[in-house]
Amino acid sequence: MRTKLFALISAAAIGLFALLGGCSCSGDNVLSFSDVSPNTEKLCYTVEYVEDYNESTKKDVNLNNLFTVEYTNGSYVSELSSATVDSVTGNSDILDIKDTKGEPFIERVYLLTTEFKIDLKITIGENEYNRTEKITTKAYIASAGVSFAPLYACEDAEYLIISAGAEKVETAVVKSYTETFYDKDEFRSVKTAKTFNVTDAKESMSLDGETPQEKTVKYDFRTAIDNAELLFAIRGVAVAENASATVNVISPAYDSPTPVRITNSGTAEKSFSLNYNGETVTSNVKYNQLSFAINSTNASGAPQYANVQTEAAGVIKNNALLLEYVKPLFVYGSYMKMGALKFTLNDVTIG
Repeated sequence: MRTKLFALISAAAIGLFALLGGCSCSGDNVLSFSDVSPNTEKLCYTVEYVEDYNESTKKDVNLNNLFTVEYTNGSYVSELSSATVDSVTGNSDILDIKDTKGEPFIERVYLLTTEFKIDLKITIGENEYNRTEKITTKAYIASAGVSFAPLYACEDAEYLIISAGAEKVETAVVKSYTETFYDKDEFRSVKTAKTFNVTDAKESMSLDGETPQEKTVKYDFRTAIDNAELLFAIRGVAVAENASATVNVISPAYDSPTPVRITNSGTAEKSFSLNYNGETVTSNVKYNQLSFAINSTNASGAPQYANVQTEAAGVIKNNALLLEYVKPLFVYGSYMKMGALKFTLNDVTIG
């Protein structure tokens, strides 16, 4: 029988949910975050492929014998805005919680949306396939004082998968749509997905006729965040130098909250040029060098990297901006590394 290795080449590999593995969590504590939330915020990133960001991501040259991949025109946009309680999708009973004075416990709600896109060209022998990979997310979350607690999240994704064996390489395109509804003691995830032949995949790929897969999982309010808010919430995690902290993350791909360990390897400083509230600025910015990965004895994951601002720099206020994020790419089911995608902040609008 021919053994297959499944490479999650684009959205599936660079999608944030790829961080997670299955694990059962118990005895979870209420999460605590610093408030890094302005009234409105739009952060724009360029995304580029790098073969050797570090030794943990350096591309395995043997992969060139199987296929080659090119990434171009990558972008990632994260937008945060204030929202009303009435605008939250679904009927979360979290919104019914009252404080000791009988007032609503959830007073401030945010809407966080993200959009990731990148062009992909994969060459297998004499065949060449071109696609635009994309992931969009939408999440309603509470404020930092309420642990950035998720109230609702959805994810719309299209991505290429590839299987490589001794005789041939096969490809397919997956389209999926997932909604997650949160209550005080459980969350319900509804996912619809379909696989398409790569030669038939069009912009109009539809999930019509597919049966949604639904699951309900027990958890405790304020002990976990949704995967759609991970890169935002990590900015509010207080981690001392050479120390670590753990945050439980809920992903639609798995059955229970998963602990993610965030480690601060030290501070650094370098010059950044970006558009800040309409003004082109160049400043030396200090930041924490964070890495994060699954913290579990029965699951593992490649570390991801995030540089988070620690001090104001000229006109750039200290909003703990995510200056850079690196997501390794690797062949699923093996240790074969494919390089990484590097997200670099280049445009900031803060209200």
